[in-house]
Amino acid sequence: METAIFIGIGIVGFIAWSIMKGNLSFWKVAAKHPDEVFHLMTKNESVWVIDVGETDIWNGKNKADYSGPFRLFVPSINSFVKIYGKADLIESAQEKIVKEVLPAHN
Repeated sequence: METAIFIGIGIVGFIAWSIMKGNLSFWKVAAKHPDEVFHLMTKNESVWVIDVGETDIWNGKNKADYSGPFRLFVPSINSFVKIYGKADLIESAQEKIVKEVLPAHN
């Protein structure tokens, strides 16, 4: 019985990881400082596509080049947004955002 529980937890963890496919430490920062992260993402359209309920968010971009969607609640707009990151740029963009956000809160 215990083995089945551990296997089940492992499977759920793997599924959660495969769905997120993002940098967990980045998403923790984003969850703590969503307005700041959202603002920085909107300034960098070459990396991020953000769906705030608009009709054509892709605007000629190839969706296959992006990872996501990731969901984030943004208090300043009182809504969840779907975020897509350009697969080959997402990690460096996440690192840059963390470096900008965290020092302001230390």
